[in-house]
Amino acid sequence: WLNTQRPEWNDANNALVGNGTSMVTVYYLRRFLAFFSDLLDEMDFDTVPVSIEVCVWFNAVKDILTDWTNSKNLSLITNKDRMEYVSKLGKVFEKYRNTVYNKGFSGTEDISLSQVSEFIIAINNDLETTISSSKNANGLYHAYNTIQIDLQKQSMDVQHLDLMLEGQVAALSSGILKIDDAIGVLESLFASDLYREDMRSFMLYPVKKVTPFLDKNIIQPHSISKSKLLKTMLRKNDLTLIEQDADGQFRFRPQFRNGFDLQAALHQMIDKEDYRNLIDQENDLVLEIFEEVFDHRNYTGRSGTMFSYEGIGSIYWHMISKLLLAVQENYFKAVHTDVSLEKVKKLGQLYYDIRGGLSAAKTPEEYGAFPYDPYSHTPAHSGAQQPGMTGQVKEEILTRFGELGCTVVDGCIKFEPYLLKRSEFLTTKQVFKYYDVFHQKRELTILENQLAYTFCQVPVIYTLSDKDNHILLENTDGSKVELDGNVLDEKQSNPIFNREGKIVQIQIFMHNNILFNR
Repeated sequence: WLNTQRPEWNDANNALVGNGTSMVTVYYLRRFLAFFSDLLDEMDFDTVPVSIEVCVWFNAVKDILTDWTNSKNLSLITNKDRMEYVSKLGKVFEKYRNTVYNKGFSGTEDISLSQVSEFIIAINNDLETTISSSKNANGLYHAYNTIQIDLQKQSMDVQHLDLMLEGQVAALSSGILKIDDAIGVLESLFASDLYREDMRSFMLYPVKKVTPFLDKNIIQPHSISKSKLLKTMLRKNDLTLIEQDADGQFRFRPQFRNGFDLQAALHQMIDKEDYRNLIDQENDLVLEIFEEVFDHRNYTGRSGTMFSYEGIGSIYWHMISKLLLAVQENYFKAVHTDVSLEKVKKLGQLYYDIRGGLSAAKTPEEYGAFPYDPYSHTPAHSGAQQPGMTGQVKEEILTRFGELGCTVVDGCIKFEPYLLKRSEFLTTKQVFKYYDVFHQKRELTILENQLAYTFCQVPVIYTLSDKDNHILLENTDGSKVELDGNVLDEKQSNPIFNREGKIVQIQIFMHNNILFNR
């Protein structure tokens, strides 16, 4: 599951450096496969026709997964184990690709859904082990890694990049975290270097110390002392590779943009008899010193070099709303499982702590813009920047309906306002204006202890009541239907989804004790 970024091949030591592996992709892939597995369980057929070439690929990957799971302790794999596993999977994909490119597809055969389900379970077991091992000592999750492939040693080394908010959001969204773990991640997040107290919210990355330009590209003396080649070139005043500046600092020549350029220069120097043997002995060493100086492997672009556009010190508002949605999902997971009321309440408190950092909870002075206008990001040195219909809007629509408790489950509209606050209800009557399904402007008087919104252009009115929860449907002909509980069945829900106009109002009567009381 490698998401490769910025590869740089080093022919001298047969190594691939600077590749990125995305743990974020792993978290979301695990979630998708769990969702897809549930869909398969609902299918009313047993097999699906698949191309023969895909079947061959499918069975080969399944065998590799099974052998890997049965023969390895997935939490204690070595760099050689990792290389062997990835190489086997890569060869299977390569064989499939070459076959299809060269010969095309040759026909179909059936695969049983039970086989597909077993395949998904095996993959998710692998992914879940990877996710569990990606939790840091600080209680937070890794977001991105870098890899280095050494073909001579047949090994694949993995290193973690710095802390990122995106990793925490993806881990919370993965569906694998238990409620205690979710609470732990959020508490660690508030205590981490990602938290900006002045904005009551979280940066994409911790603030990093930027190396001044003149402090870059400095070769430390101990690195020079390791290389006979570099010492010889300095003694001969040969500036082909490195030079000494006016302050006595040793630096690589400015024309070397990357390891490819340096390797090309070393290759040209082989023609010089004075250097031939030294280059044969130290080619890899010089390239290692170059990588040690520039650390291309861990270069992350704007997150480590810029101060705006989601750079250093910036809050990216879309990611905060994604965090809010992930926490809300965990809250409702807690509500519907055997979790103590104390833990449910704690998750709700953390949810509203995050929500309290969003723009709607700020003054124009704090936000640096109109609080209800969506903006891309807020850098450390100014107010909100880049207005526009950002992704934040999408997540906040979803979370708002979640707070109202209006959901659709198996084709039925359900009302579970367990995250809704008592303070949302009116204290004095007001006029609610809306457009109905026929595009006609309507008005309703909403009273004290009520709340109103529309769903599929049908007004929904919540009323606080001492009675048990029940629903009152008002039809176009003036008739009313009273229902016990908080669910509309499919027959009652479909006319609302289809905007038929048969139901003109939905009233839900609820007791105060089902609301979120902090």
